[in-house]
Amino acid sequence: MTLKNVLVHDDWQTRVREGKAQDLNRALVGLVTVAGALLILAGIQQAPLAQRSASWYLAGGSIGALFAAVSMTHLSGGLQRGWLRALAAFGLLAGGVILSMPATQRTLLGIENAPNLGLVAAGALLVILGWGLLLRAWLGQREPRPAIWSQPGWWAPRVLAGLAGGVFVLFELYFATDFSNAPVLFGVSPSLFLRYLVYILGVRALGEELLFRRILFHQLYRRQRLGLWAALFVTALLNLVIYLVITPFIQAPVILAVYVLGPLLMALVNGLLYAKDGTILSSVICNTIFQVFLLQWF
Repeated sequence: MTLKNVLVHDDWQTRVREGKAQDLNRALVGLVTVAGALLILAGIQQAPLAQRSASWYLAGGSIGALFAAVSMTHLSGGLQRGWLRALAAFGLLAGGVILSMPATQRTLLGIENAPNLGLVAAGALLVILGWGLLLRAWLGQREPRPAIWSQPGWWAPRVLAGLAGGVFVLFELYFATDFSNAPVLFGVSPSLFLRYLVYILGVRALGEELLFRRILFHQLYRRQRLGLWAALFVTALLNLVIYLVITPFIQAPVILAVYVLGPLLMALVNGLLYAKDGTILSSVICNTIFQVFLLQWF
């Protein structure tokens, strides 16, 4: 960025007012997006779907697309200038995920031998197009800089940190379920993971981390200078709300505690990973591992 691009205000109060307005806008974007996700969840939960898994994946794909579209549009200059692009990206991402998921193929499209590989490929293409819209706008707002992400010294430690965080979350849940005798299974078959790969990597993990870590946690911890643990718990509780709405009705307190512990622990660990280096690569990897574990729940 050159010196001529720097906007100088003679009145320092103008800078303060604009900074506060931007901070308020970021907070409102996060809260309104969470509220929108809850409305989507409430509507889908009322739909007469035959399978609970289809309802859950339909909700998860929709809110993941919402998180990704709103967050990337906000990082690319704001919804005021890019709301139409955000809407188009949301439609592409949500449509791609819904087409590619075996549960929704069976329930919504009546395909018995799901997954249909043609629909999976079509869904993946829609997801790629949706991200292409968002990334093009985002890259247009960034100043040219060396591609440090292509250097192993940058991404290798973050990949290892993400893997370590994901394994830590699973081990903690394993000990919690073993202690409480909760019938929660660990591990997932490679075929099941591959069938839901577009959903997990396409929108769910990335969209969630963009909103809750890159937007909300970043705003509280780095902009508002809120304490680390206070910022962690605020964003983790907001993140947990989404999971509580889709948690099945369970009467046993010990089992319900495990269902609540998993998302809360994942959100806290991912917040720590983001606070460590300021990128979401590690937290996306940790979130992906957790989402793979969630396949056993629904």
